[in-house]
Amino acid sequence: MIGSILYILRVLLFKLQEDHKAKELSQILRLVHNQGIIKLCNENCIKNAQRLLELLLKEALLSHDSEFCTSVLTTIDDMTPKPQDIFFNKLLDFISKSGLGAKFSEQLLGVMIRNKVKASLVTFNT
Repeated sequence: MIGSILYILRVLLFKLQEDHKAKELSQILRLVHNQGIIKLCNENCIKNAQRLLELLLKEALLSHDSEFCTSVLTTIDDMTPKPQDIFFNKLLDFISKSGLGAKFSEQLLGVMIRNKVKASLVTFNT
């Protein structure tokens, strides 16, 4: 059941993103995060959860809301199936291209280390 919910949320949020409805996207992302829905994911729906987490972290980073960013990163600590290295690589690339600075990269790398996500060659190159 949670897999279907995460899929529907992902489709809805990407549609809002395509339609350039940033305010609505931000509100729904924060609601999803506050309800802790992503923490309920299992192995079958980890890809949808990763995409939602990616949107959440991009929202937090672009709004320069470090408290929200930390809260989202804490969600990763609470997840049973952990996001894969490719998820972290995408975010590290986003941080690098956005010019957000080393602070957020260090936070993200700290989450990888805490959750024993192995860095790949792509991670080091990013």
